[in-house]
Amino acid sequence: MTKTKGKSRLRELTSPLSRLIISNRPAIEACPTDISTDRASPEIRAVLEASPEMWTVRKASPEMWTGREASPEMRTVHGSICSLPYEIVEMIIAHLAGDFVSLKACSLTCRSWYTVAVLHIHHTLILRDKLFDTDRCELQPLSKLHELNLFPLVKEIRVEQRHPWFVPGVFTPSDLHYFSIFPNVHTLRIEKLDVRSFIPGIERYFEAFPPTLRSILLSEPVCGVPQHLSYFLSLFPNLDDVDIQQPHCAPTSNTELVPFSTPKLQGKLKLYQCRSTETWKHLISVFGGLRFRYMSLRQVGASAPILLAACGKTLETLRFYVPEPPAPLISTRELNLSRLRVLRSLEIGDWAAEPKDPAARHTIVMGVFSTITSPVFSEVVIVLWFGQPARVFFDDTLFETLRTMSELRPFNLVFLLHEWSQFGCYWGERRIFERDLESMTEEGLFDFLYSPPTVRVELLSR
Repeated sequence: MTKTKGKSRLRELTSPLSRLIISNRPAIEACPTDISTDRASPEIRAVLEASPEMWTVRKASPEMWTGREASPEMRTVHGSICSLPYEIVEMIIAHLAGDFVSLKACSLTCRSWYTVAVLHIHHTLILRDKLFDTDRCELQPLSKLHELNLFPLVKEIRVEQRHPWFVPGVFTPSDLHYFSIFPNVHTLRIEKLDVRSFIPGIERYFEAFPPTLRSILLSEPVCGVPQHLSYFLSLFPNLDDVDIQQPHCAPTSNTELVPFSTPKLQGKLKLYQCRSTETWKHLISVFGGLRFRYMSLRQVGASAPILLAACGKTLETLRFYVPEPPAPLISTRELNLSRLRVLRSLEIGDWAAEPKDPAARHTIVMGVFSTITSPVFSEVVIVLWFGQPARVFFDDTLFETLRTMSELRPFNLVFLLHEWSQFGCYWGERRIFERDLESMTEEGLFDFLYSPPTVRVELLSR
């Protein structure tokens, strides 16, 4: 088959997909309908009903999923979709990862679509308090997953709790058994984990995860003492990435806790409002240092110098946000980056879109740049907030500092724009385009970007 004929055949096979609506276009919003599973086999229906999302889809035609006779046109569309090559089905499903509504609709098309979609449908298990009868301590979704042999498909577990229900008392003997036999989980995300409530005996509840767990996120964890955090992390010897947000730790200490293992900790460390220096001093002490390659520090106070010193031989990328008062300002001497011998990329930004003390914060930015002496430094990323005045960072002194740095070694200068996503529920980020720079920055910065190229400017989308 020639290349032209191959493209024609691909268009012929994929054209019906424009009729099967699997996106969030406005046309679909007018016809949300509960899907009828009568046409699905009992096995497929049971697997889909075990997912943590609601059994609702949006469809292109009422005839497609109801018991009524479908029109000849819709039967043709359905037949063409079912005849798509397996490789194209995989490619389409990959683009829908995370869209449970569309994935479930696709899974009911035929067995080949179901085989591909089910891997994505059950990739993430979301445990919410509203899903469980917590008064009677029943974790029914776990027993359902076990009954359908879906545990091997789960790669990520998220525990969401507005009220603290994820405690040892919620686990019956059978639930504890189910929760400890996940064989392939590599990511664990838990909101408001009360670590102290699981001690002693915390290993009984998380014993399934040590062989495979690579990443963990703890949002607002509660630790009775600073040592509780390192004690919990020591459960996972293969752990690489750690993301901790707003931990609550008492100032007291407990030296009787002996760690289970020494995690690898060679990936990413992201911290937000983690100001307890005792927590990190203890963690560094019991683990024999840290080996993170990427570090994002946001409102960490005096913990920043401690963490940077511990990762001086391994840290390649540092994202640092200048603290906003009343948080203590860190002196340039404390934040000396000359110790970071393999640092290649520095991302520096302002946590507040409208800083209260721009002069003091600008001094920190200048101090950070002036301490960079790494001979392998290759990239500087300036983080801007959408609508933030460019002069928060950029003036003639900073431009000269950047040029001086470039004389030691040419590097990329990248501007990263933070903005609210279209849903308004989380911060998105992207590397800004040339047209964005022209509209959002002041004339001095724009002229600098097009001055003789002592610094190469990279304007790419991330």
